[in-house]
Amino acid sequence: MESILFSLNTVAPLFILGAAGYLMVQKNIVKESFFDQLSFLCFKFFIPCMLFREVFESQLLETFDVSVVGFCMLCVFINQVLAFLIWPLFLKDPRRCGAAIHSTFRTNFVLLGIPVLTNMYGSEGTVVAASVMPFVVIMFNIGAVLSFTIFHPDPDGKIHIHPLRIARSIITNPFIIAILMGIVGQLVSLQLPYFVDKSIGYFADMASPLALMAVGGQFDFEKAKGNIRLSSLISFLRIVLVPAVFTVTAAFLGYRGPALATMFILFGSPTAVSGAALAKSMDSDAQLTGEVTLITTFFSSVTFFVGI
Repeated sequence: MESILFSLNTVAPLFILGAAGYLMVQKNIVKESFFDQLSFLCFKFFIPCMLFREVFESQLLETFDVSVVGFCMLCVFINQVLAFLIWPLFLKDPRRCGAAIHSTFRTNFVLLGIPVLTNMYGSEGTVVAASVMPFVVIMFNIGAVLSFTIFHPDPDGKIHIHPLRIARSIITNPFIIAILMGIVGQLVSLQLPYFVDKSIGYFADMASPLALMAVGGQFDFEKAKGNIRLSSLISFLRIVLVPAVFTVTAAFLGYRGPALATMFILFGSPTAVSGAALAKSMDSDAQLTGEVTLITTFFSSVTFFVGI
């Protein structure tokens, strides 16, 4: 019972925020265009503040564990490569393909990793999660930009890889810039003035709630019906198959305790809430990305319970 409540309390608030956004539009409290603007604001400002804070405060140099970090990064890389290779074989619409690739590998570890592992293992869990987070967050965000940039069709409707456009998308992406600023700030032991640190904290705390409400506010049930088979398949991969494969592999290799739990939470978390905002800003399939975000968030209470 305790594990059930823990899992439910972890992810239910996230789903409720998405449902609240949907109901606000249905009850005409706000227009859907409001959430379009909110999604753009999350992409440009609130989510970068959250990423900067998480990386800046992660105590990167003090908590680094070569074995755990290296294994997690290798698994993330393998997951990304497989997603990039396999999905184009089945999805011919480039935008849907990019959204599927992104939703398969990118998880909500930034939001759930440290809180869940701290709840499970106390400070020991916090240390392991903090050591892994900056590295996987960088890989997740570079992979996300690549998936939406590469699978963005040219005017002729075909995919053409433009190295300069890809490089520009990565360099100018607010998420990447925020992460790099957080790393640099930590490496130079930057001391932020109290009022700056507090302000960034306020903006960062708003990122996930507003992003989830935007996902819900932009949710379209009619379009969702047409995507149900694909969104269900992606969700199954995201919160069942991928975490099962990598967690079992980690256990087989001898990882135990906080390290093993970190790998489960890393790969078993729902699709990142920032994905829909990123997809919309990069002209990808934000509807499909948002659907997978809500489905994986809802059902992860079950998979978290089983995994924990």
